[in-house]
Amino acid sequence: MKLRKLAPEKIILGFRQVIFTFSQTSRLVWSANRKLLIAALGINVLSGLLVLPGFYLNKLVIDGLVKNIGNPLWQKALGGLIFLFLLRVLISLFQNVTSIISRNIQVRVARIFDAHVGILLGQKYNQLDMETLEDPEFKNRYTKVERESGRRSWQLAMTLSQIPNYFFSLLSAFSLLFFFNPVLALVIFVLSIPEFLVDAKYTKLEYQLETSFMPKYRMWGWLDHLLTRARNILEIRILDLSDYLIEREKKLQKEIYNESFKLKTRREKAHFFTFIPQSIFSFFFSIYLGILTISRAITVGSFQMYLQAIYSFQGSLTGLVSEFLDLYENFLFVTDLIWFINTEPKITSGKKKFPDRVRRGLEFRDVWFRYKPDQPWILKGINLQLAARENLAIVGENGAGKTTLIKLLCRFYDPQKGEILVDGINLKEFDRSSLWKNLTVLFQNFEGFPFTARESIGYGRVENVEDIALVTQSAKQSTIHEFIAGLPLRYENPLTTDFEKGVEPSGGQWQRIGLARVLFRRAQVVILDEPTSNVDPKSEEEIFEKIMELTAKKNLILISHRFSTVRRANKICVIDKGQITEMGTHEELIKKRKLYAELFNLQAKAYH
Repeated sequence: MKLRKLAPEKIILGFRQVIFTFSQTSRLVWSANRKLLIAALGINVLSGLLVLPGFYLNKLVIDGLVKNIGNPLWQKALGGLIFLFLLRVLISLFQNVTSIISRNIQVRVARIFDAHVGILLGQKYNQLDMETLEDPEFKNRYTKVERESGRRSWQLAMTLSQIPNYFFSLLSAFSLLFFFNPVLALVIFVLSIPEFLVDAKYTKLEYQLETSFMPKYRMWGWLDHLLTRARNILEIRILDLSDYLIEREKKLQKEIYNESFKLKTRREKAHFFTFIPQSIFSFFFSIYLGILTISRAITVGSFQMYLQAIYSFQGSLTGLVSEFLDLYENFLFVTDLIWFINTEPKITSGKKKFPDRVRRGLEFRDVWFRYKPDQPWILKGINLQLAARENLAIVGENGAGKTTLIKLLCRFYDPQKGEILVDGINLKEFDRSSLWKNLTVLFQNFEGFPFTARESIGYGRVENVEDIALVTQSAKQSTIHEFIAGLPLRYENPLTTDFEKGVEPSGGQWQRIGLARVLFRRAQVVILDEPTSNVDPKSEEEIFEKIMELTAKKNLILISHRFSTVRRANKICVIDKGQITEMGTHEELIKKRKLYAELFNLQAKAYH
């Protein structure tokens, strides 16, 4: 196989990448557990430094044995040899002990670092805004980081702690060979370079191939999810989709693995040819040492020492090159990881504290929004005012822009035109955590936490999650207390069958748990997106009586297709194709006989 010659600047670039990876990995592992990192490096340095004394003791032992072959006073000679044997055994024992300790520390470092990277990913992911998280380019690169993080983190930590051992073993062997014959030492060093160049080339090719696979890996992840999650299994079986999805996943796996295996085969073939010059050199070097020994230029012990040194040099150099190539391979992962850790949100937080009490109300002033510059406008010139303690219902067909309006109010996105005001102050000026503490939202696809019932409700205000009295009160207000009280462990019962004594609430029960979480938060602005879509009419009536009572002194924003709840609002806003087309009370909108009246009458007919 012909390899293109690498220009010096490319070699320098590769070296810089290794140094970058080494420094960044050291910094990350240091932040995870500096004591263990120091211990790992220290024990491996010591292990590498013991190589040269071991070689020299072997030489003394062999020379002593050869010298005293046939010696009639062998008992006298044996005393000195026993001392050498003891020293060699002690060094060997010490090397074994350091090796055991090193492996133990390396595994601990790797596990801690792996967990640390997981925490870093979670922290950063939750700091980024939705515009960043939903960007396809970001998703591809993040998928790569997420997919590789476990394996790469472990590998990086092990590599980092192994490098000192190989380096000082190499230095010991090279020093011995250099003092014996500097030219031969440099020749064997040069002969090892092709192996490095081959690995460097194919490492980069493998990374490029993996990068091209990212969309396929994401599809693979979705197929796995559909085939292995109990939530989907009933529908998958009814539709008889399992065989189809399995075949699709097999085909995807085959495409990925075939390309990967082809490249790995090419890499191993190229590797084989790099080993040939080193093997030829070792053969002739052995002959050279044999001639020197026979001609008595060096002793038999020296023959064994130099021969052992050259094999140790080759092994340590191969190991060191391999570790550095692992670093080079991981450079691309570390680059992505550092990119992710240093990614800043596009939406920056303001500094003003959200008012303790909203006095003038909320306002959307000529708000325009679209998710991408090349996509159509979702909201077009929205003008909407909501007085303090006034409630508002938002009505419209699917895709009209209702939920997008709420996302802007929560400042998950910023409008491209116009502004959103609270008490006359632009939403951008408020500290986002302060804003979020004063908002509570029950999204249509809200999260059902698989922990205890107490936690699932108490997460509404996590600082009070242990306050069982407040949790119980909120559960009663959303009419879910009776269900929870009947569970084996009551409020400490897991809400998933994955845990012992766990239960799986129905859709309606989950919705009431979500409502209890909203009520537990006790925020100034309450936003409910289809809050009772899975609740029976009787429970819906009870729940909304409570909601209207509990939010009488707050701003309530309700998105719903159920007009039995919508009609209770002080103000109803109709959104059609991204624009507000109607505004008023239920009675006023019915009289206008436009879209609201049409939708209301269609729903009313369904009940007759």
